[in-house]
Amino acid sequence: MVKTWIKSKFPSKTFEQHFCLEHEFHGVIQHHISETFRIKPITPLGLQLLLDGIQISDPSLHLKSKILVNADYIKISMTVIDPAESKNVLLQLKKSLVRQLIEFEDRFYSSPIVQYVEPFCSQCIHYQTKPLNQCIATCRFELKKHAQREPVQSK
Repeated sequence: MVKTWIKSKFPSKTFEQHFCLEHEFHGVIQHHISETFRIKPITPLGLQLLLDGIQISDPSLHLKSKILVNADYIKISMTVIDPAESKNVLLQLKKSLVRQLIEFEDRFYSSPIVQYVEPFCSQCIHYQTKPLNQCIATCRFELKKHAQREPVQSK
């Protein structure tokens, strides 16, 4: 509960923990700044959220920028007069992503299926090779082989 409150009160910090932001400047075209931002997940939880699906339902964000959501990144393209506009759009988008991240984390990890299956997943060789929600959906459980020492033969 406290962890969720902290994440929601500091959205920029929470965003930076789970996503990285790449900026691409295209130049000034007819007194307008043209730029593109890419938001990429850097944690398994961030990738799980993108694979689960993100909804950006704020129409003002779509009017100010072109937002393209892919399975592994979010691309935001915009042409603005004032650089403060792009910062404002990014801040609104970050808040939206953090809100959805918190809701996804609460919903996903409170699921009785995930709570039951996760201890078994940690014993699988495929554990942490892909996001947990995708691993569960396409489960190919293979038990980890513990390295066994061969007995040393004495002469």
